[in-house]
Amino acid sequence: MPRQCLWASAACGLLVACGNAPEDLAHCPIAPTSGEPVVVESAATELLRWPSAASQPTLALVDESAIFWYEDNGAIWRFVKGGAAPELLRAAPQPPVWLRGFVADADRIYWGEAELIAGFEPTPVPPGRLWSADKTNFDASLLLEVADAVVIPAGVADANVYAQRESFDGAFFSVAVAGGATSEVPSIPVSARLFGDRFYWVEPGADEEGGRLWRARSSDLTPRSLGPIEGSEIDVGPEHVLWHRDRYDNGPPQVLYQSFVLIDERRGCTANMPAAGESISFATAVDAEHVYWHSFNKLGSVTEYADGRPSPALPDFPLYRMHLDTGRIQRIDTPGFSSPAHSFVVGQDAENIYVTTPEALIAIRKPLTH
Repeated sequence: MPRQCLWASAACGLLVACGNAPEDLAHCPIAPTSGEPVVVESAATELLRWPSAASQPTLALVDESAIFWYEDNGAIWRFVKGGAAPELLRAAPQPPVWLRGFVADADRIYWGEAELIAGFEPTPVPPGRLWSADKTNFDASLLLEVADAVVIPAGVADANVYAQRESFDGAFFSVAVAGGATSEVPSIPVSARLFGDRFYWVEPGADEEGGRLWRARSSDLTPRSLGPIEGSEIDVGPEHVLWHRDRYDNGPPQVLYQSFVLIDERRGCTANMPAAGESISFATAVDAEHVYWHSFNKLGSVTEYADGRPSPALPDFPLYRMHLDTGRIQRIDTPGFSSPAHSFVVGQDAENIYVTTPEALIAIRKPLTH
């Protein structure tokens, strides 16, 4: 079979990833559905309240026992499930630091860190450092320091932390989780993202709207084409990848309608899924059966008109989910709680979806599958 090579310009050379020539996936057999959401009820539980809206995290790490998050100033927090209050694992360092790339394996958390240059917009500057800490006693240790770039870890697989340099002048590299040798991963473009042991990236097409989605595994870096894609926004779960198809209504008012295009990696097929209503939030959660998201109009998020008048208050962001095999869409109603504007899905476990609002951390029970 012919080989397909992906070339990416880099400051210090060319990176290449070679795989099988593109072959579009077959269409998944999805039962016809109207796409009209069915309303299901569930319970929402407030776990804790933030001291201020500025403390609201927009992502978190969730495992069986706790929820971890960080603040932009470098403070790191943990909330033990069933606990009464969050624990400050590390106070904000002085001078302030830039912390990004919060990832974890079963036992440890990893993050990238750099110092900041003060200014109108504080700017991270090298050296970049890769840190690790035990989830239980939080004994932080330095794994790596890079003199000329900021380091951003992307994930952990095969007992290695995979990271990239923010300067984007080289390929991914890996570091043994217990410290030790650093190795380059030149087959993986710097724009890739890691989920479990799978790297995903988009090879841009001739225009800015389309391209091709590729995947490689850390245990086998030979890329495989997953077919054409519009844009570069993807959501990844245990066995599925989804990207967002856009449709604009110029109105007035202007509305961005989005629907999922699903790639089922178990069956090696793809399907256009029904739309629920408006736009899909950038923060989603995908488990083995469903994808969860907030729906709202992304073109309606202006906070102020050009003449200085404030725009109307944004409506609540209803929570939806879609069954990945049937395409059935449900709107999850939680009596006594509605997700306000600027709510984010930050994680999940087997029982709950975790959402942060400007006021609180909320656990929303996953409805039983019908």
